[in-house]
Amino acid sequence: MPHPEPPGPGPRGDDPACPGPGAPERRAPERRHPERPDPGQADPRPRRPGPRDPGPGAGAADRFIAAAELTAGLCLALVASLTFASVGLRYLFAASIPDAYDLGRNLMGVLIFWGIAATGFRGEHITVDLLWGVLPGRGQRVLDLTATMFSLVCMAALACAMGRKALDGLASGETTYDLAIPLWPFQAMAWLGTLAAVALLLVRLARGIAQPGPFATERPGA
Repeated sequence: MPHPEPPGPGPRGDDPACPGPGAPERRAPERRHPERPDPGQADPRPRRPGPRDPGPGAGAADRFIAAAELTAGLCLALVASLTFASVGLRYLFAASIPDAYDLGRNLMGVLIFWGIAATGFRGEHITVDLLWGVLPGRGQRVLDLTATMFSLVCMAALACAMGRKALDGLASGETTYDLAIPLWPFQAMAWLGTLAAVALLLVRLARGIAQPGPFATERPGA
């Protein structure tokens, strides 16, 4: 007696695994990473505070740091333009810009000191976290405060030295070789850069004291 064959699959639209042409398309539910918040919601995860967070004198400090970065950027643009023009004239036309070397090196000094002011406030100096990384949170905070205060003392000493240098340049009347441009304005601008570094380090220190936790550098993911 022949055995009855098992019933075959129903029509194409009856099988949930094989929907028919008129059936609505079924999509798998979207999976979200448990640690990734909804883009439309605020991130609930704790964030490490940094020197850009609001703090004492936030508005004035932000305007001041913007002015410091603008000054450093303008000096960098002038140095690059002067160097490019001087090299181009020398190789193409066998000519030179008067006092190009003296102007370039003095502008470079202004650029360096104003750049120190900006990077000191941002905490973007080159650092090695061999000791910082193994310390607990309280130890990291103490190390950050100590490093900032040490930087503040060093910059204050450098500001005093640069102030004396600018006064000496004003008294001596030293000038460039070709155009007799006085050098003391460049020295005064460099001195103002060190004063800006001191002021911004004070703001950084005040923000670090007012905020809990480490604040030395804004690292990725902070």
